[in-house]
Amino acid sequence: MNFRLLPPFALPALMLGVPLLGSLASMARGVLLGSEDCMNLLVVAALLLLPVAVMVSLCIWVSQRNKGAAWGAGLMVVIVATGVNFYLLMPEHFRDASMPISLYVLLGWLFPLLPAALLGGMMGAALWRGPTQVKSPTLPLVPWLWPLLIPLFSVVSMTVFHALTRAANPFSFESMLYPILIVLGLLLGLILLPLVLLRQQAERTRQLQPHLSAWWGVCAGLASAMAVAEFWSRTGFGLLFVLGLVLPFVGYGLGLLWGERQSRLAARQAPTHPNG
Repeated sequence: MNFRLLPPFALPALMLGVPLLGSLASMARGVLLGSEDCMNLLVVAALLLLPVAVMVSLCIWVSQRNKGAAWGAGLMVVIVATGVNFYLLMPEHFRDASMPISLYVLLGWLFPLLPAALLGGMMGAALWRGPTQVKSPTLPLVPWLWPLLIPLFSVVSMTVFHALTRAANPFSFESMLYPILIVLGLLLGLILLPLVLLRQQAERTRQLQPHLSAWWGVCAGLASAMAVAEFWSRTGFGLLFVLGLVLPFVGYGLGLLWGERQSRLAARQAPTHPNG
């Protein structure tokens, strides 16, 4: 598909229009069920477009570099935002969803829309081979894949833990498979941004360290954040939620320091020429 033939306003109109239609469809469903919250639903439907508007600005910026990535990100945001809007505005959920709606309006651009946009952008860039100003990294890919095992192991471990703690309920593979697939999809989108940025920095300097160590730290911090989020969901202690947000950045900083230290040690141990 040649995205250059589409007008510039096509992507923003699609990203804002389709989620709004999802909200209106949920409102129409509520009217048919006899809901009396139509005016409140209409106000909330407009507020739910705020995180989408943030992603629209991001996609407009990306489109200046790669049209395929921008359209892939935009379409994935449309799918996720439309589903979220339809779900949150259901009458049976709306009365008890004041906190989730507030969090989504304020931070929905960060999660789940940003992971969805990153995942869709990578797919769009891979499927549409348009001109781009960004060169593909030529460093080996395998060293960058090993750190991914840490958060993946954390996801599988927590899913098995849930299955064991709910031993009284009937066991089914669907109850284990669906959470794993959903969390893995969001996790993949979430970690694409630091992975791409750190690989670009390594490609620019032509050195794996300290950027690869920083990537190890990000993955370890993200796995720890998921474990902390599990305890937070069980206890409701607010500081645990804040700690979960900070841990990936702490892991990045510690990994970067470790990588710089290893680089200095390697430079000291490197043999020197007899003539200097």
